Amino acid sequence: MTLSSSTRDRSDRKFAAAGRPGTVKDPSLHKLPPHSIEAEESILSAILLDNNKLFDIIDIISSEDFYRSTHQIIFEAASELFNQHEAADLVTVTNRLRE
Repeated sequence: MTLSSSTRDRSDRKFAAAGRPGTVKDPSLHKLPPHSIEAEESILSAILLDNNKLFDIIDIISSEDFYRSTHQIIFEAASELFNQHEAADLVTVTNRLRE
């Protein structure tokens, strides 16, 4: 037995109303999480200009706190250098990223 398209439409709406997964797209799933690219860039710039800034935030911020994956990678490289008691400036971080 084949269902007509109108029967299928009513059936789909019933499942959607019941909250069945995969039948209705939730618009909130397509929203971006809160983030500020400028703030991320400012933090990374401050770290590269003055390693003491990294000392101030290393226990507060982790790489997962950055929205952009490139910023996460840069922060991880700077953190690794910092934890190895090496300078985390533009040259050393760039070299670490090339490794």
